[in-house]
Amino acid sequence: MATSTSSLQSTSQQKGHPPLINFTHLTKSSLGLSPTQINHSKFPILTSISGLFFFTILMLSFHTKLPPFWFLLLWISSSLMAESKCTKGCPLALASYYVWTDSNLTFISQVLNTTEDVILTYNPSIPDKDRLKSFIRVNVPYSCNCLNNGQFLGRIFQYMIQKGDTYNKLANTYYANLTTVSLLQEFNSFPTTNVPENSIVNVPVSCYCGSRKIDKKYGLFLTYPLRPDDSGNIALDSNSTKSLLQRYNPNVDLNAGAGIVYIPAKGIPSLKNTFYAMI
Repeated sequence: MATSTSSLQSTSQQKGHPPLINFTHLTKSSLGLSPTQINHSKFPILTSISGLFFFTILMLSFHTKLPPFWFLLLWISSSLMAESKCTKGCPLALASYYVWTDSNLTFISQVLNTTEDVILTYNPSIPDKDRLKSFIRVNVPYSCNCLNNGQFLGRIFQYMIQKGDTYNKLANTYYANLTTVSLLQEFNSFPTTNVPENSIVNVPVSCYCGSRKIDKKYGLFLTYPLRPDDSGNIALDSNSTKSLLQRYNPNVDLNAGAGIVYIPAKGIPSLKNTFYAMI
């Protein structure tokens, strides 16, 4: 029998968690919206190139018979292509959620906009929703979309702020380091130290869809926040190789104990021969 929204809220509050909104699945178009615009000051090289290209357009307009309007259109289209980091997402990604003390599947399913049954499907080692151990990782599926006009591969979740909530608590506890305080600041306009109660906060979680240039066999990836207590054998634990992980995560220290890495999910023991065939 399906669990009602009111019962989910009640269960979450009984466990000491703040009440959450049960959001319907966001459409692809709505996921592309953001309350903030891209800060071009973060891309000084692109800005310089665009300026040089614009100057060239003006010069060409004086030496050709084409009106400047057409060159302006060319400049706009080339600027958009130059600044875009992605053109499309993928239907499925996985989040590695670290189960902290007193969290439960009801809470996890609410903050990541899914259901307990779906989480159980992707975690066959969990016997049922009422027997979830702390200090383990749970695989949670979510869609991976191209956001902020191609600047960001991820998914925007939404959370209602309750008394005592902070960006730090959201990023490091409720969302288990799947997001960061800086990303919360970028995707929201609220004061960092004083987010009003009952405000709806956008929570961006990154993802990865793979690259055919590296290996076309892998299309499903696990967004994996590193922790200080990780054994350092991520490659072994995920049935992968360090060289393959490093190719998908260039310039990332796999033993850093912090930050996010993307792991090919095809070889993960709990998912092997089970869910990869679904995509």
